[in-house]
Amino acid sequence: MKKLIHLLLGSIVIIACSKNDDSIKVEKSLSSVEMLLNNGQRISASYHYNNDMQWIGGSNSNNEDYTLSYQNGKLYSFEFNSIPDRKTIYSRDSNGNISEIVESISGDRYKLNYINNRLSSIAIVSQNNTPINTTSFTYNSKGQISMAITEESHGIDGRRFDYMYDTKGRLNEAWEYYRNSNTDPWSLAFKKRYTYISKSNPFYKLYQESCSQDELMISRVFFQDEYALYFENFSSVNLFMMAEDLLSTVKIYEGTQDTSLIIDNNYEYVYDADGYPTQAVKTSYHPQSNITLKETYTYYYEE
Repeated sequence: MKKLIHLLLGSIVIIACSKNDDSIKVEKSLSSVEMLLNNGQRISASYHYNNDMQWIGGSNSNNEDYTLSYQNGKLYSFEFNSIPDRKTIYSRDSNGNISEIVESISGDRYKLNYINNRLSSIAIVSQNNTPINTTSFTYNSKGQISMAITEESHGIDGRRFDYMYDTKGRLNEAWEYYRNSNTDPWSLAFKKRYTYISKSNPFYKLYQESCSQDELMISRVFFQDEYALYFENFSSVNLFMMAEDLLSTVKIYEGTQDTSLIIDNNYEYVYDADGYPTQAVKTSYHPQSNITLKETYTYYYEE
């Protein structure tokens, strides 16, 4: 078994998926990942496949074993092995798009709506059919998500992301807004800027082949990291987008001022002979407190 790296940080933003410049001839599938935190704590997760290299299970960072099942080659269910009744079911429409996600224990439902066969919104409804919130998506002329707005059903609290892309189709800026009610103006809270290294992120392949829906990944399993650059953490599903390229830097600014840098993340990699990263070190500098933190990621894969 060889080593491989993946980086996914845990920030609430979105990145569009784009093809990188490197043509890697050897395809490798993620087998496990280990993360060494700044405080010395170690976290790991694993991924299991069938003979067709389809993702069918594993264990998450909480050491919970899980199983995925498929119908007609598409994800149908996810369940934790230790709690058989804790199951998430994915229903699809006639076009094969995910139309509804139901969590068996809570009874919460996620209704996915489409316009011209493109995901337009996700509405969350409780077991008693009470609306919880709705996330709506807007696309630019190139088919990339340019805006995502989440509104609570009671009209209080809202969140919005605006996204801008570079010439290679990769997200290079994400602006995050909040407001207290749907009648208030949006207030810019954070700006995030991204740069990349044109090397493949092998973790992208895992989610793209199993859990993708249009520009989004929809999965019960998620190993926190910054590659999930648009992120919604619901009770039974993580909704995110993932970068196909490796991150080089992530800079986060508070408010509208580019001078108010609050987090400066930098990544350094070691690669194998096939061009896949085997290790990454994330250095995170916090100017306001003058603190520097480091995390090391080591990834293993199967060919």
